[in-house]
Amino acid sequence: MMREYKFDIHNEMNVAIPEEKEKVCLALSDSLEVVNEELTSSYKAKLDHLLDQSSVWYPKALEKIQEEFTDLSHARILSIFILSEQSDVDLIFGLEFGLREDSEHGRGLKFSLNSFEILEYGIGEVAYY
Repeated sequence: MMREYKFDIHNEMNVAIPEEKEKVCLALSDSLEVVNEELTSSYKAKLDHLLDQSSVWYPKALEKIQEEFTDLSHARILSIFILSEQSDVDLIFGLEFGLREDSEHGRGLKFSLNSFEILEYGIGEVAYY
């Protein structure tokens, strides 16, 4: 079943994924044309696929963060940023994590939905662009 996507004036909405107790912010990047367009059914299907596959990308993200913070005590996804237009073949998305170990910067990852490959890793803002 396709979810309903109702973004607010900031191009954000809250979504649930099984790996997090609290809802997570799903945001369309402000730099995208999609923020001014009606979402196509194929784009919504990509968003559904992204959320349905959290069991694949979530552990990969944590594993990457644990390479840097071997004694990671607490990491929580704050936001999922959508970084691709509706016409793009792949959906690139960013994950912003809040960490006790670096509460000021957190960590960010950029993923490909097609391959679930981590394209970039760094401080939280990596997830935004």
